[in-house]
Amino acid sequence: MISYRTLLILCMKQYLLKLFFLWPALLLATPGCLLLNEDSKRTQVTYSSGYMTDAKGETVLVFIHGVTGDAVSSWTNEKTGAYFPALLGEAIPSSSVYRVGYYTPKFSRASTITEIATRTLQNLKDDGVFENHKNVHFIAHSMGGLIAKAMLSELNRPSKVDLEYLDKVKAVIFLSTPSHGADLAVYASWISMNPQFAGMKPDDLNSFLQILENSWQNLLRDRDQMGASLPRSFCAYETLPGNEGLVAVDRGDASTRCDLTPYPVDVSHSEISRPSSNTDRVFVWVRRRIEDTNKISPIERQPRIQTAETGMETARENLRSLVAEATIVVAGDWSRPLMLGGHTPLAVPAEDAYVVLSGDKESHKVEFFPTYVKRFNESDGTARIVFRASVRDGNWPLGKRSEILRGLRPVAVAFPMVTATDTRTGEGYVRRLQLKLFANGQSIYIFDQELNAHAVFPKNGWKLAETNLPPIE
Repeated sequence: MISYRTLLILCMKQYLLKLFFLWPALLLATPGCLLLNEDSKRTQVTYSSGYMTDAKGETVLVFIHGVTGDAVSSWTNEKTGAYFPALLGEAIPSSSVYRVGYYTPKFSRASTITEIATRTLQNLKDDGVFENHKNVHFIAHSMGGLIAKAMLSELNRPSKVDLEYLDKVKAVIFLSTPSHGADLAVYASWISMNPQFAGMKPDDLNSFLQILENSWQNLLRDRDQMGASLPRSFCAYETLPGNEGLVAVDRGDASTRCDLTPYPVDVSHSEISRPSSNTDRVFVWVRRRIEDTNKISPIERQPRIQTAETGMETARENLRSLVAEATIVVAGDWSRPLMLGGHTPLAVPAEDAYVVLSGDKESHKVEFFPTYVKRFNESDGTARIVFRASVRDGNWPLGKRSEILRGLRPVAVAFPMVTATDTRTGEGYVRRLQLKLFANGQSIYIFDQELNAHAVFPKNGWKLAETNLPPIE
């Protein structure tokens, strides 16, 4: 039984912990420690959406700002005065710029993220954004990325018009979007009536973000099943703390399913959306992603046919996409959940995860590059680590006949595991391994096996090598 003294100490620690983390929220919500009257501030900033330039460009750049921001200051560099939408509009030939604005106060009540997405999507339709342009790109900062996901997920439904709109979206560029929530949102929600902060709490206990991420994953999975590569998903995140002394959205928070390795930028959360000039690295990175995706041919959408038929025969002859999905279930010390004010003992850096197929000859080796890695804590005391990867455009064997995959077998599945708090070696049990392979969106390989294997997780990572997995038939 816990003594009164022990209970008192635990309560005091919890109280001090809240006090310790409350000051970032206060700084987040209090510019210069001066609380402005929000009603008066609201009259100073326009929260409407619309075109900044004419609507005649072949390409349209849709900018969506984040929480407590607006369509002007969120994109303006304070030192140089450079305005991101204007810079990018000048750099992309035959482009129009559309700015999304919405009311997002620090303390007062406002629309939820879902309500903002519903209103913004209707505004885009009413303003002809999808009808007027051939290429649609979303550049979204922070919470703006969640709004973009919600809008595009709404378009991904059995409606001919909505699907035609979705097919025009070439890319979504996420700049420090808290796809899995952010700790700072927890502290801000303690003192703010704005429900947008609550919508960005960490997704371990946030059903809104869980549902949103599931919808976004389904959208990209539908993309793969069509053998298409649009819309593309690109992610960048900050590495430096802001004025509150903390990194608002780190790599783990920002990682969603990305078509390139998440791009780290040595700036703070507010600075990542405010490049100083057209030579700023984040500006160049965004511009190149738009230029690259504009070169991709439009989607030729085929009717969606529900079928249980799987295997090599349904993967079509010419390979356009190869995707691997792997899941392991881990028990032991490494499955402990993230605690308030603490760190998860297990971090999974996406760039180090991989799946390798190999045949009798080294020339037939196929490597899958990571697009998504995430861990989920289960109620039975285990952790589920989910890994998704694809063969990049131009890498063997894309463009070859699907028959060439027959006989290849998975020889390695790697999940890097490192501690966030120390460098101790940990022990655990791998209870289960699941591996699926998709060619042109069709399932060609399924492996699902109970392992109950004892495993040691060194600080630099861990590789599960299964040399006896069956070959692709």
